[in-house]
Amino acid sequence: MILDRRQYTAKAGRIAEFWEAQDRWNRTPVAQTVMRHNLISLEPIAGNGDHIVHIYGFESLDQWRSSYMAVYAAHPPEYFATVRSLFLAQQSGFFAPAPLEALVLPLFGGTLPEVQGEVAASGANPARLCVTEEMLELRPGGLPRYWDAWRSYIERV
Repeated sequence: MILDRRQYTAKAGRIAEFWEAQDRWNRTPVAQTVMRHNLISLEPIAGNGDHIVHIYGFESLDQWRSSYMAVYAAHPPEYFATVRSLFLAQQSGFFAPAPLEALVLPLFGGTLPEVQGEVAASGANPARLCVTEEMLELRPGGLPRYWDAWRSYIERV
């Protein structure tokens, strides 16, 4: 599984318009080619309120590419013109789930989601859900040591 994380920086006061556009344009079968892979969409309740984050799950880069190419080829251009006019910037990145089940599985109700078709909700109340995100920059080769430190911590807790 790969995760596609997209963070959008909205123009001041334009986030509500974005959600309206999502509701209007992304219910079609064409849009669902990508939207069915959406694991979670987030907007901040503290700090910089002009960001939206989407995290999508795909089996492979080939599946990611074919899903987006289908949408770009058939989705109405008006949608892209509308939503792109609401944003100042976009940051995208690909990630793999953490190699520690104890860190990842609670996010998905105990099992990793199927990325083909609808993702099963964990049963959490979205109004009470709080997701924190921490981005770290590690030195080259530092990632294995980072996960080893997490494993050590989990074993002690």
